[in-house]
Amino acid sequence: MITSEQYSQAEAMVRFINKTVRDGDLTLLELEKLCGRFGMSKRKGNEAFRYRYGVSLTAYIREMRFAYVCELLSSDLLVKEIAYHLRYRKPCLLSRDFTRAMGISPRVYRKKLETGNVMKLKLADLGQRA
Repeated sequence: MITSEQYSQAEAMVRFINKTVRDGDLTLLELEKLCGRFGMSKRKGNEAFRYRYGVSLTAYIREMRFAYVCELLSSDLLVKEIAYHLRYRKPCLLSRDFTRAMGISPRVYRKKLETGNVMKLKLADLGQRA
């Protein structure tokens, strides 16, 4: 069971995560740093978050990151530009992570978007848990 304060902190975490994903500084989303920012241990933060939203912090952050990548892929930005915005050291690392998470490469996702063979994924579709 979590306290009402921890419940509120989980809601504040969602707002912070969504803003931070868009800002691109994913180092702020390391679990220890994130939970510490809200005055909780990693264990308590994850427990409160899972209780409130039904998913782990890690899973939620991952969902938000790749939903944002999907949004960016529907723009004219190059994959290289998206990777650097999200502070990947190399674009191939974004491609690798995206492929693992989504089952298709960013290039294939973009082509499917153009032909209408894939649903356009937006942060709003996933991030409205709060």
